[in-house]
Parts: sequence; structure tokens; C-alpha cells
Amino acid sequence: MNQKDYYTISQALKMINLKIGQYLMGRNIFFEYLRELKVLQKGKNHNKPCEDLLKLGWFKIEWVTIKRKSYPRVMISKRGINWIKKTKLPIIKELEYKHWQEFYPNDLHLLNEVN
Repeated sequence: MNQKDYYTISQALKMINLKIGQYLMGRNIFFEYLRELKVLQKGKNHNKPCEDLLKLGWFKIEWVTIKRKSYPRVMISKRGINWIKKTKLPIIKELEYKHWQEFYPNDLHLLNEVN
């Protein structure tokens, strides 16, 4: 795969168009779920994709420099996006719906109006 075959998590999220009811899921919440589902690591290797996914070429780390400081950026391939859509999206939607049930029970109608 070449450079243009990879996307940032923000770009991938737009391509996935992950909606919970009428709300688009944000990048930070998406990162949380990817960590919870062990797609991305926690702790010392915070947000680094799991080694197996890196070996498959579905994810990669790209280093970017902002204000003379280097940061790792998680990049995902089209195959990685498709894998997330097929295997992780239903779980993420279910987890998010449960979150709404627990914390926003009076607003569940907002989710059901669109689904």
C-alpha cells in the first residue's frame, strides 16, 4: 500500500459515518471505543494499534511535526476501515446505546427517532 491508501482516524470516521441516532460520533469517543475493544493499546503505548493489525498493514504510525515537536499519528487503511465496519461497528453502537441508557435515559427518544 502506498501513502495515499491510508487515512487519519478523523478521515476514517467521516468515511464510516458512524451515527448514534442523529448524532455523529466524535474522534475522541471513537478512540475510546477502539481502546476498549483492544484495537488500540492503552497505557505506555497509548493509542498505538495492536501489533497484529500493524503487521497486516491495516494500521500504521506516521510521525508528524507540529511546532518543532514530533507526534505519532495513527493511520488506517481502507481494509482496516472495512474490518472496523464489519466487526467493531455493531459493538460500538451497542456500547454507545448502553451509555445513553445509563447517562441520558430521558433523551433516548433522540436516538430512536432516526434508527
